[in-house]
Amino acid sequence: FGVACHLGVLTDLPCVGVAKKLLQVDGLENNALHKEKIRLLQTRGDSFPLLGDSGTVLGMADISSREHIRKSLGLPGPRTLRSPKAQRPVACPKRDSGESSGGAPSPQRQADRTTPGGRRSTAQHQVGQR
Repeated sequence: FGVACHLGVLTDLPCVGVAKKLLQVDGLENNALHKEKIRLLQTRGDSFPLLGDSGTVLGMADISSREHIRKSLGLPGPRTLRSPKAQRPVACPKRDSGESSGGAPSPQRQADRTTPGGRRSTAQHQVGQR
């Protein structure tokens, strides 16, 4: 239950949280089965659901290149249906128009930029490009 979901509770608006990792996980483990599923990801667009012990889909693991396996977690918040549609932020474009390809989905990247650490790393990245 993250900030996005908390905001949904406070405003009584539907929301979906998007994260790279969970602080508390419903039985999601990086065990041999999980590693085998990652090994089977071969081409861009291949993915598999990240399932908790309860059978709830916590998010998706996908591949943008053989070297970059990405795990994005779309967490349905208040007033959302707990269905594949709740995973939509995970399927968002990787970059906004005008940006280089690859990396995290747009909502995740935008959230990273608005945090103090995110602003620092974005500023350092922009200075390095000049």
